[in-house]
Amino acid sequence: MRMSTVRYINEDVVKEVRITDMTVSDYEAIYKGKIYCPTPNCPAKAVYSGGKKAHFRTWQKKDHLQGCIHEFDRVPINRGISTENSIGVDISFNRRQNAMRDAFKQMKIMTMTEEERENIKKVKPRPRPNRRNPKTEGKEIISDVKNTLVGGDVREEESGGQRGRNLSKRFVDTISNSDIGDIRLVMGQLTKVEVQNPTAKFTVEWNKQIIYIVFEEAFEKEPSNGAYLNNFSIVKKYLENSGLVLFSGIGEIRRNRRTEELELVIYIGTDLSFNNSGMLHLR
Repeated sequence: MRMSTVRYINEDVVKEVRITDMTVSDYEAIYKGKIYCPTPNCPAKAVYSGGKKAHFRTWQKKDHLQGCIHEFDRVPINRGISTENSIGVDISFNRRQNAMRDAFKQMKIMTMTEEERENIKKVKPRPRPNRRNPKTEGKEIISDVKNTLVGGDVREEESGGQRGRNLSKRFVDTISNSDIGDIRLVMGQLTKVEVQNPTAKFTVEWNKQIIYIVFEEAFEKEPSNGAYLNNFSIVKKYLENSGLVLFSGIGEIRRNRRTEELELVIYIGTDLSFNNSGMLHLR
């Protein structure tokens, strides 16, 4: 929920801060980590979102005081295991798919030779035809998706003012402890597939760093994943025939409790991409 004012609390100093008084530089230098919901005694921390419609919002995973006017409920995903956390479900399907397509382009460029990169630079993009729409001619056109600064990070916001959850991209070798427990889009090279019907375990690497892609009971119980179960041999065969497979997947990053190895837990079958193709489209 958006807020137009917050409480700034720093030791003995407590004051109200309005959105019109906030700037990105001031937030980063003075207020970050020290602003709270404007309701007296509410412990929920807040963050600043800059941009065309600047606002304050609740810090991720922070709860408001019961009865606070800014209180809201989180919608959990049933993972089939005991957990204190919940995963937001406000990342649209289109945003996820677009993010994985962008991730593939990024990885593809990074695996090209210098000669291949130079050849791409020489290709001039074809100009798009200037098609005028009489209904919008002369009017300001607002993009459907915009970027705003959120606590030093970039957040995509969709049209209608509805903000989505952060969907940050990470190459395997750039994952840090601050990513543990959060939803991330992970990028790397698929190097191994261990089929464990009805699912599998993937090994993904980048710059000699490894993360394991795992699927648990929640994946098996999700009705939309039915077509994926007992079909992971498709990925194994594809890897054997393709050589280089650039992988991207969206899920929760964690450390294995026993081995401390990095894992990416996948919950939805469409949150997997292999060389820019979904699992069920591999040949």
